[in-house]
Amino acid sequence: MHKLMPRVFRFDVTIRHPGEGPIHFVDRWEIVDEKGELIDKREFGRPHQGEQPFTRSLSHVTIPIGTRTVTVRAHDRVHGFTGLERQITLDIESRHDLPD
Repeated sequence: MHKLMPRVFRFDVTIRHPGEGPIHFVDRWEIVDEKGELIDKREFGRPHQGEQPFTRSLSHVTIPIGTRTVTVRAHDRVHGFTGLERQITLDIESRHDLPD
């Protein structure tokens, strides 16, 4: 029997969002599970107008056992979550912590 261990991942996320000044910009991106429950997030305190697209990383993200896909979604301070998202299937082929 294999010991069930949480899986730890690093996410490198690239976003293109021109924004419109100091109020309208992407202020975070989030990783959510299949049910929409928050797993982790990366927050930003300033606009990235001169840096488009921009990439930011988040390490040591613990993905719950049993989770096969996650969604990474960007949040705009003015419009909220507006479709800036990608669904990701996790690379679990060599793992033994998910039922067949």
